[in-house]
Amino acid sequence: MSASTMDDGPMAGGPEEPRFAEPGGMARDTGKMAPTGPGGTARGGEEAAPAELGPVPESVPESGGTRIPRFVVLASGNGGNFQALSDACSSGKVRARMVALVSDRKDALVLALAARASIPGLVLPAFTDIPRRGYDAALAATVQAFRPDYVLLLGWMRMLSSTFLERFPNRVINLHPALPGAFPGTQAIERAYLAWKGGGARRTGVMIHFVPDEGMDDGPLIATAEVDIDDGDDLPALEKKIHAAEHALLVHTMARISAAPHEE
Repeated sequence: MSASTMDDGPMAGGPEEPRFAEPGGMARDTGKMAPTGPGGTARGGEEAAPAELGPVPESVPESGGTRIPRFVVLASGNGGNFQALSDACSSGKVRARMVALVSDRKDALVLALAARASIPGLVLPAFTDIPRRGYDAALAATVQAFRPDYVLLLGWMRMLSSTFLERFPNRVINLHPALPGAFPGTQAIERAYLAWKGGGARRTGVMIHFVPDEGMDDGPLIATAEVDIDDGDDLPALEKKIHAAEHALLVHTMARISAAPHEE
């Protein structure tokens, strides 16, 4: 599930430098927290180490002998993150093709963004009389037809069952507007804001992680970015900052993933 708010906002800049995980999924974050399982235990059982990041190239050139990876996006809302990634793929900053968008809502504004970018957009409504696993089987068949290397959950507001996830092992990636272990599920930005108002942490953020199972926003960590909550921030101001961090982290992360060799 991608538990972003339905409006993932206009594109903006200014988030902190992201932190990345080891290729095997062990966090190389700020050293504070590794992604946790349902019981709160760090996946991998070790303390996270500091990240060592280099700059993302302005554009990623074609390389011989490798295939450009293919992305299918699942989204339910307005599509700010979809637009950020689409622009990055078009400009060459992310060396990948967005081959399809699938939404569960026929009125989702992200569908218009896909149409403008000439990316196939499909609607698979989640009718109440369709069992969850039956829906996920149909969704998996729809997605598989596009032969994706990665399935990206960018504001997808449905929990995915093993019926879907087992079709795409190690290939489903979720963007969530909170730091690992904090505020899983929906309304994460509002919950972080209310927690701060109540005397909680002055810092929140966003993370990108794999989705290996039916856990809620707790899969192996790929990258994070922290966002400070300032004294003058109201909820819309914090939402704007979080959305800017989402866009930047998404592009930065998928540029790195796409630059890795993908065999034919």
